[in-house]
Amino acid sequence: MEFSLDVALLELQKSCQNKSPENLTISPFGISVILHMIANGATGPTLDQLLHFLQVEKIEDLDSMAPNLMEIAKSSNNVETDDGPVICNFNAVLVSHKFTLKESHREFLENMFHAKVKYVDFSRKEVGVDEVNEWVNDDTKGLIKPLLLRSAFNKQYLTLIHANGLYFKASWENEFEPSNTRTDKFHLLGEKVDESPVVEVPFMMKYESTYAHASFDDYNVLTMPYKSGNGDRKAGRRFSMTIILPKEKGGLPKLADKMRQNPHLLSRKHMLNMEYEMISILQVPKFTLAYCFLPSEIMKELGLTLPFMDSEDDLTGMVEEMPLFVSKITQHSRMECNEAGTEVLSVTYDEEALGFCLDASPPPPPINFIADHPFMFVIKEDVSDTILFLGAINNPQVVG
Repeated sequence: MEFSLDVALLELQKSCQNKSPENLTISPFGISVILHMIANGATGPTLDQLLHFLQVEKIEDLDSMAPNLMEIAKSSNNVETDDGPVICNFNAVLVSHKFTLKESHREFLENMFHAKVKYVDFSRKEVGVDEVNEWVNDDTKGLIKPLLLRSAFNKQYLTLIHANGLYFKASWENEFEPSNTRTDKFHLLGEKVDESPVVEVPFMMKYESTYAHASFDDYNVLTMPYKSGNGDRKAGRRFSMTIILPKEKGGLPKLADKMRQNPHLLSRKHMLNMEYEMISILQVPKFTLAYCFLPSEIMKELGLTLPFMDSEDDLTGMVEEMPLFVSKITQHSRMECNEAGTEVLSVTYDEEALGFCLDASPPPPPINFIADHPFMFVIKEDVSDTILFLGAINNPQVVG
């Protein structure tokens, strides 16, 4: 997951450096799944480069990680009998009807990632995309929609698509009371640090509540746990959202730089400095966001290039007829955060084309956590310390 987290943090860093008004959410989990699928079909220098960036010595080491990865985001959507998170982790492989998926690759995808294989006519473009999205919508009972953007079939010589859709909906363990929600000022990033445009947005409010909290040199951290259901307790899963708030109102670009250079700051080990403290006032904006980016471009910037070169013949383990190359990897996400909890969907897919060659001391002063300026967030499975989603809120008014 380290490389996928690096991809996510570089995308966030670039967005913050540009002082983009966009909000963003990225799924390192989805990126990891797609890279694992690609690696299974690779050989030669391309496989070697993938294994290097994924920090394993051989493909068997990577394969051994798949069951744990799938267990972390195991689908759990029986909302009638379980008040825990609703999770849908859906993997699909779309193959051109002109080609044949190699049996070894099919078995790997089905056994390791419970992927579903579908042969499609990519030449039908938007109509074909609509049919695939309808198929996925039916299979996931409406949780993952859409799986593919309408432009997904526009690539010439498109042969195969690996896709991961991750849906997550959870209620706060300590829900916000809607009657406490109030409109207040949110300070945006300005051209200069001391120039901060302001917008008015609805803020969720909580008073005199206990949360895990820590204060570092230039940022504060607060974790809001989600409710756990019976299935999650039995499986040993626990989910939360952590907000990472710069102390300076214009401090998000510096914070993004710091996290990119020191991703361990997002780890559970570092967060052990957090203590459960009484938060006098907790103020977090409601937001809805949509975000789309190309992880493949970030990967190339980081040095992972061979899977995307049509001159390489190393992606030979996917279809019978010809070697492929990865044209691009796309991830699109949408997310809503409100008084009840969080709902987020992230879809990641590649496009393969044909390759041509507490003590008794006096009480401390009250602690307020006021997220009234741009901040980062992560949604984690806490036991495994796995980041499912990472993002930033620059302007709660901007939807997508």
